[in-house]
Amino acid sequence: MNKPQEIANSIILETYKNNGKIEFAKLNLEADWQLLAQVNEILKEYGSLYGELSNETWHSYSLNAYGSDFASQGAFLGLERERKIDRTAKRFSILAVVIAFASLIVSIIAICK
Repeated sequence: MNKPQEIANSIILETYKNNGKIEFAKLNLEADWQLLAQVNEILKEYGSLYGELSNETWHSYSLNAYGSDFASQGAFLGLERERKIDRTAKRFSILAVVIAFASLIVSIIAICK
């Protein structure tokens, strides 16, 4: 997860905990305007910014339905956990196929004797 995603992740989760709405002033963010521009683009995918200012700050933010669902699953951290679980499941599937193939070979050898 890159820095803008980390900041957006914390804002999305904090907004979710605050019943889906939050004011910028309550976040205590210390980030430069270039970073905030990237964060705001991410936030807009999951909700709405109200009272946007020229320095990339805003008055308030609220989650949309997709954003609430995203936050309820852990936002970006939830996606990372899900990917790790998927990778683990794939590894176990490959291991199961290898064991089944080895078992097949042992069975064939036993039948041929």
